[in-house]
Amino acid sequence: MIELLQMWALVEVLGVACLPLTVTVFHNLPDRGWAFSKALGVALLAFGVWFPLMCFQALPFSQLFIAGVLLILLAGSVIGFLRTRQTMSKVIHSNFGYLAACEGIFLGMVFLLGWIRSYGPDIRNFEMFMDEGFIASIMRSPHLPPADMWMSGYALNYYYYAHFTVGMLAKLLGQSPSIAFNTGICALFGLTAVNLFGVTCNIVGWAKHVRRAARTPGNAESVERPDTAYPPLLGAIPYGLLAMVMALVLGNLAATQQWWREHGDATQFDWFSPTRIVDKTINEFPAFSFLLSCF
Repeated sequence: MIELLQMWALVEVLGVACLPLTVTVFHNLPDRGWAFSKALGVALLAFGVWFPLMCFQALPFSQLFIAGVLLILLAGSVIGFLRTRQTMSKVIHSNFGYLAACEGIFLGMVFLLGWIRSYGPDIRNFEMFMDEGFIASIMRSPHLPPADMWMSGYALNYYYYAHFTVGMLAKLLGQSPSIAFNTGICALFGLTAVNLFGVTCNIVGWAKHVRRAARTPGNAESVERPDTAYPPLLGAIPYGLLAMVMALVLGNLAATQQWWREHGDATQFDWFSPTRIVDKTINEFPAFSFLLSCF
């Protein structure tokens, strides 16, 4: 679990570093994009590493290069904090409970999947071989584009950006590809959870704020501009949790139908069939994909 803690901490650092950007870009949202800062931070670092390496292929894809890009982002973040400190102070004071919930959800969901994966961390089924192979090939490549693990001398011919993102974070941390396979999917699970939570809470929180303003006598037609209002989001947390559970944890109703048909006999449960409910099509859902570690 130490490696998973390292991955969680790195994503947290990237999220904090990206806060000045999120409160600027998402200035119309009640939480000023706090819930999305981690995903945006990871995306910025990944692109900041990938783009120059693809443009100038003589540059090394190394731990030192990744650390250099990270230091540039952190330097820009310091300047951003100086310019946005008042906005962030208002966000923290007006919605501390919601922000704590965001951090708790990210931490909890990362380690929830980590705990589940700890019962079967081996890479031996379905697309796991391929995904771990891509991560290993990317991490071992001295330059970009990464080498194809099947055809020597050729570049990787696959949509590999998620693998690259995980491999880049793991390379910075000094983790092996087999470890990165598990820590990476857990980090993506946590990021997906907190993003779903944040989207829902922002929508519900602003809707409640507008409705509350409309009910105020003499204020029916005048609602604060979104970039000047800091509506409370604590009441939106149950909706955010519900949306997160429905989208990320629950699947479709095919499993429920199967359980009902078999009268609750778990020994007859076919866990794979709910992903093939439409004939000759694939209908996978997030819970299935994350449990199978599909990147």
